Amino acid sequence: MTIHHNQLFDIDKDAFRGLISFQVLNLANNYITDLKGDMFLYLGSCTQLYLNHNSISEIEVNAFDGLRYLKKLYLQANYLTNLKADLFSSLFDCTHLYLMENEISTIHSGAFRGLANLLVLDLSGNKITNIEQQVSLYLGAPL
Repeated sequence: MTIHHNQLFDIDKDAFRGLISFQVLNLANNYITDLKGDMFLYLGSCTQLYLNHNSISEIEVNAFDGLRYLKKLYLQANYLTNLKADLFSSLFDCTHLYLMENEISTIHSGAFRGLANLLVLDLSGNKITNIEQQVSLYLGAPL
């Protein structure tokens, strides 16, 4: 499903109910500001999620719950300032995580917990000044 280059600001948490067979969801180039908990709960077959070039500054820790087969997550060119612990913990199959060109200054310990299959992590073009201890322990390691 492609809904890119529109004027989406907000998405109801039940907006994707019944779309269990969709493998790609493209919400790029909109005006989305935050990702709420369980927002993608009904997208169990989604393998690629494009959220790049929005205005996302806040992501609730359980926002990605339900995306158990997600391989690629595009979050570049948003306004994220920090990566919280367990932010990506439900993305066991994720292999590519694109976070470049945000405003990220702090990466909290446990931010990458659960990303056991991660092959590509791009954090370029951010403002990283603080990486908490043991952040790398969770890269490529199971829970």
